[in-house]
Amino acid sequence: MLRGVKIGLFILIVLCVTTAFAYSKLPERMAVHWNASGKPNDYAPKQTACIVMPAIILLLLGLFEIIPRIDPLGKNIREFLNIYNQMVVILILFLSMIHAAILLWNLGFEFSISSAVLVGVGLILIYFGTVMPKMKPNWFVGIRTPWTLSNNRVWKKTHEFGGKLFIIAGIIVIAASLLIPVQGTEQIVWIMVLSAIIPSFILIIYSYLEWRKGINSV
Repeated sequence: MLRGVKIGLFILIVLCVTTAFAYSKLPERMAVHWNASGKPNDYAPKQTACIVMPAIILLLLGLFEIIPRIDPLGKNIREFLNIYNQMVVILILFLSMIHAAILLWNLGFEFSISSAVLVGVGLILIYFGTVMPKMKPNWFVGIRTPWTLSNNRVWKKTHEFGGKLFIIAGIIVIAASLLIPVQGTEQIVWIMVLSAIIPSFILIIYSYLEWRKGINSV
């Protein structure tokens, strides 16, 4: 079993134990979704609210465990396995944080869950940006376009450039979540969405242009 999956399972166990201790104090219907202004707009029975995220985490851990085995380029994933393990742990921590935030909010500790999530998203973008240049071609992790997957040079150039874009995007998201008042959470959400979509769109075009450059140089 991968080290990142083992750590993820430990985090999941801690999350489940914490949820079990809090269960009797939670309301029968729990807030599970908040609008862009930070107000709850969807509720679920506490049995459902307490089990959905742990179940998602468990499914993801199973997927992360088998990806290196089913990827046609799985040998490349093993070349950056430490980073892959780190990514697994970071994602599981992020999802666990969301679940813990939902529990706390429903226990009466009201705060802006949207802002907390946005800071987490920003940190993930920054981390992803720092490790992107170290990734090797594969079918599951990274900027996967027809041009990056068909040419190692294009993959390398795209991920070096993409790393810088995602770091900038992460900084923008964190700065927005800290500088814009809670009442302006809707604007922060839009900044987060655009900070993820725009770099991805740029990288699709960039990878194609780099691929064309290689074709024209032959």
